[in-house]
This record gives sequence, C-alpha cells and structure tokens, in this order.
Amino acid sequence: MRLQRGTLVAGVEPSQARDLARAVHGTWTTTELAAHRVHHDLASTSTMLTQLEQAGYLVSRQVPLQYGGGLEWETTVRGGALTMASFLRPIPRAKADRLVDGLLARVRHYNGEPDFPLLIFEIGIFGSYLDPTVDVVGDVDVTAVLGPRSWINQDGERYRYAQRSKRQFSSYTDLVLWPEQEARLHLKSRSPYLNIHQEDISRFTDQHRVLYQVPKSVLRDAWRSEQPAAT
Repeated sequence: MRLQRGTLVAGVEPSQARDLARAVHGTWTTTELAAHRVHHDLASTSTMLTQLEQAGYLVSRQVPLQYGGGLEWETTVRGGALTMASFLRPIPRAKADRLVDGLLARVRHYNGEPDFPLLIFEIGIFGSYLDPTVDVVGDVDVTAVLGPRSWINQDGERYRYAQRSKRQFSSYTDLVLWPEQEARLHLKSRSPYLNIHQEDISRFTDQHRVLYQVPKSVLRDAWRSEQPAAT
C-alpha cells in the first residue's frame, strides 16, 4: 500500500492512520491503550479508529462490563497492509516481477536448508499486483504460511536458536518468536516494496493467488533429516 501526503485515509491524515493501525496490530487493543501509543487524546483516537473501521481497516469488539467495558480494536488484512504502507514512489510492474522472482528463489533456498527452524509451506499474492493490466504498483502484498520443523519444538531449542543469533531481544516473547521473525526478514530481504502477511486473508478476500507450495520431496527430506540416527 502506498500513502500520499495530503491524501487522507478514511478521513484520517495518512501517517496518523498508519500509526493507529500499528498501535492495534497483532492483538486486541483497547481505545485507551491505542491513544497512549499514538499520543492522542481519547476522544480523537476513538473517532479516528471508528473511521478506519468503517473503511475496512479495523474491526472492533465490545469488552464485557466486568472487564471494564469499552471497545477493543484489531486490524483486518487491509489494516495489516496499512501498517506497512509507505510514502515510496510506485514501481513499474517489471521491477515488481523481479522482486517476486527473487522472493520465490529465497523461499526455495530457505526450505532447502535444514538448519533453518521453519518450513515455508505456501506463498501467495493479493492486492493490486494480481491485476495484470496494472503497469505500475505501489507494493506487492505477499501471504506466507510458515510452520516449524520438528526439532525447533523440542525442549529449549527455540531459546538456544535465538541465542545463537547473537541478537538482543527486548522480551522473552521476542526471543521465542525469533524463528518466525527471521523467516519474514529472509523473505522480505530488506525490500520496502514487499509486504509479508501471515493472516488468513480468505476471511477478507477471495482475490488471492498461490505462487508456491512446498513440494512433497522437501517435506520428505525434512522429515528424514529429523529422524534419530539408526543404531
């Protein structure tokens, strides 16, 4: 998704709309917490969240009174795209095609390396790149289905794998989720034009095309490589 300065998103200034989507992305978030994260007052935050919901970027649910009442918010797939939106210039389709080709090459490389802790089961695309008549695109929206190789779920393996990365993690949750984050970074390869989504987009759109599914031979080799050595 491409943002343009001065062009409102559901009646909200574009950078504020992106900040709000980021504030509630990934987990149900109260209006109060969202307002705190974006440094706005409660009333204006509530108004902007409602506008984004009406435009399909967010969904809301009522919090039971015994838990304080009010609303909680979460992004839709469209809202997830908004969290990654930029003010970058659009690119010609030929360049987008090259980005997709490179992405698929990285998928095959990742799945072929048994030391990586996950498998990439499926890669798909949705959004404007699906339309072959579009000559210029703002970005490429990619769906990725990831799953663990069996060894990473053994006791302590996620912790040890994260420690071997030599990275600093701000929380234990970030540490244990490093394999998923690493896979997303590998797929994106620092391109600002590739947006990697892991939501089930079938809940929101049927305009989606699968580009890659892990071959049975890769699954078979992964299974064999994780079996105990014969004695």
